[in-house]
Amino acid sequence: MNINEIINEVAQIIDSGEIVYVHRETGEILSFPDLDQAGDEYDYLMREVMDIVDMDPDSYIRFRPLTSSESFKVMEGFADTVNNDTHVEKIRGALRERKPFRAFREAVEDLDILDSWYDYKMAYLEMMVRDQF
Repeated sequence: MNINEIINEVAQIIDSGEIVYVHRETGEILSFPDLDQAGDEYDYLMREVMDIVDMDPDSYIRFRPLTSSESFKVMEGFADTVNNDTHVEKIRGALRERKPFRAFREAVEDLDILDSWYDYKMAYLEMMVRDQF
């Protein structure tokens, strides 16, 4: 697997809410659900991964999913890329709602720009992963 494939895969995994470790030399990817989000039922996966990583911690790079505040900032950044003023207002209004994540999702679906949002978010995550490498 080349570095771009690794970056893309890591970005997809952290987007799903998992913590990822990548071996610096082999590119091996290890992951487990973020226990703060997923709960203790995945504790055994975390222990399995950490047993491997702890044998040679300097050989691994750790990646974590975005926090809620980081995700919110990415959504705000997406709004800045939208060229239609009406769409921007609807997105910004959604971000001011009581449940902004759900409102944002509904807004981009209603505006038929969900694919653009996914592309933007994946590009952001890939840039973040690339910067950590």
